[in-house]
Amino acid sequence: MPQLPAQAWDQMLQLAVEIFAAPEPGDVWRIVCEQASGSLFHADVAGVIEMDIPRRVGMVVNMAPGPATWPQGSLLHDDLIRDHPFSTYVFANGVPPLMKVTDLVSPPEWRRTASHAFMRETLGAQHHLNVPFTGGPLSLGISIMRSDGDFGEQEMALAHRLAPLLESVAGHVRQLARWNGEPSSPLRALRAEVAAELTITPREAVVLAAIAEGLTASAIARRLAISERTVGKHQERLYRKLGVTDRLAAVLRAQHMGLLPPPTPGGGLTRVKQGPASSGNDRQTPGEESLETGDGRGGHRPAGRLPRSRADTVRQTVRTRP
Repeated sequence: MPQLPAQAWDQMLQLAVEIFAAPEPGDVWRIVCEQASGSLFHADVAGVIEMDIPRRVGMVVNMAPGPATWPQGSLLHDDLIRDHPFSTYVFANGVPPLMKVTDLVSPPEWRRTASHAFMRETLGAQHHLNVPFTGGPLSLGISIMRSDGDFGEQEMALAHRLAPLLESVAGHVRQLARWNGEPSSPLRALRAEVAAELTITPREAVVLAAIAEGLTASAIARRLAISERTVGKHQERLYRKLGVTDRLAAVLRAQHMGLLPPPTPGGGLTRVKQGPASSGNDRQTPGEESLETGDGRGGHRPAGRLPRSRADTVRQTVRTRP
């Protein structure tokens, strides 16, 4: 596989920076599509597509530039499902391929398909590269399409390097949606405001939500497709910003400030695990023991507090939440 030039690595790094700073899940896939169709592959169109393999349907998650015929949330046209080489391969094998369409069929065969005609008419594109990044019955991938020239070896090498990053992004988007909550929730805007005041990034918020679910560092790493060391770094920054020294205190402080929903009867904090982690950030400490025995020493340090007016607003909102 060809070596990528330094510029390509820089572009992927810039993409990661923009993605993990985006506060809304919908913004993430828009950024991915814009960068893929722009500086990364110089394509006409890029779209994140979800394929429901058992039902044999596909859906547009996001697309840039977004043509009117392919709106977000729309199902793929029947021609693309019926005879597109990628669809045929996925439904036959259950695994989406990372390849260009001419790796599956010859150019003349591709040009004779109804899907080629549909893409040429609606998108003005005829060359197609597929980059899957999640598997299973519901698989996600990005389709990159352009009219001028097929994708070369260096672009295929870039696609192979991009796939692991997008796998991590998919886990991040799911977890960010959980942390954000329902769009209609009265606490959603307040939660974002508190996070901004504490300079907690969307990536750190994702890790905080996973900690509150009781996931160990290794489980968080698997969910987000990152290393345990990276999880540990995020935890360290969260502890510093919240003014705590352990996982349980972090969740208590975050709930107190409105960054996390308050605990529910029979659930909540009892789910937080204090198991070991490779980074050493999850080991039990005296502070954790005091929280578990209820002496109140942990999680009440002045560092990381909001201004009194904001803290009072958060507490009042949490108390009055139905």
